[in-house]
Amino acid sequence: MGRFDQYPLALYVAVLVSLLGAFQTGYHFGILNTALHFISQDLRFTLEGGGAIVTSALLLGGALGALTAGQTADILGLKRAVSSNNLLLALGCLIGSLAQGINGLTLGRLITGIGSGAATVYVPRYIAEISPPSIRGSLSSCNQLLVCVGSLVAFMIGLPYASKTDYRFGIGGIDIAWWRAMQAAGIIPALLQAASMVSCPESPVWLDMAHQPDEAQKYHMDSTKRALSLARVLARSAAAHCSHTS
Repeated sequence: MGRFDQYPLALYVAVLVSLLGAFQTGYHFGILNTALHFISQDLRFTLEGGGAIVTSALLLGGALGALTAGQTADILGLKRAVSSNNLLLALGCLIGSLAQGINGLTLGRLITGIGSGAATVYVPRYIAEISPPSIRGSLSSCNQLLVCVGSLVAFMIGLPYASKTDYRFGIGGIDIAWWRAMQAAGIIPALLQAASMVSCPESPVWLDMAHQPDEAQKYHMDSTKRALSLARVLARSAAAHCSHTS
C-alpha cells in the first residue's frame, strides 16, 4: 500500500468517478439478459426477430460510440466528453423505460449503446492520463473490474424474473413492469457521474494538446514531486532492510 499512500485522495476520487462509466457499460450490456422474454410479451415482438434487433442495437451503438469517442475527447477534453456522454446514457435509459413498442426500445438501446461504446474509450484513457506511472497499471485494471460489476448488478436487479414470472409493481395505482424500472435505474449512475465530474481534474495530456501548458505543467510537477517522494521512501526502506539483515 506504500506507493498508493503517496498520492492525494483527490486522484482516487477522480478515478472512482470515471469508473462509473465502466460500470454503466457493464450494466447496459447485461440488463436485457433476465428481462427480454417479458419485454417481448409487453411490447409484442418475437424473441427471434425483435429480440435480435433490440439486442444488436446496443452493439451497433457501441461500435459507433467507440469510433467517434476519440475525436470527441480531443475536441472537448476528456472531462467534458465524459460529462456530456452521461447525457446520452441517461436519455437512452429514459427512452427505453418509457417505450411503448419495439421502435422506442430499439432507439433507447441504440443511444445507450453509443454512450457505452464511448465510455469504453473515455474511462481507460482518462485513468491513464491522470495517473502517475507507478500506479497507472493498477488503476487502469479497475476498468474491466467495474464492467464486470456493472453486469453483475444488472443480473441482480433482474432477480425478480428468476421465477420466470412477469414481475410488476404499482405506484399511485399505476401498474409498472419491473423491466421499465431496470431501464430507468441506469439514469442514476449517469447523473451521478455527470455531476461528480465537475470536481475532477482535466487530463494533463489534453491540456498540453489544447495549448494550456501552464495547467498541464502544474499537474505534471505535482505528480513528479510525489513520485520522487515515493522513491525516497522506498530507498530508505530498502536501506533499513539491508542494515537489519546484515
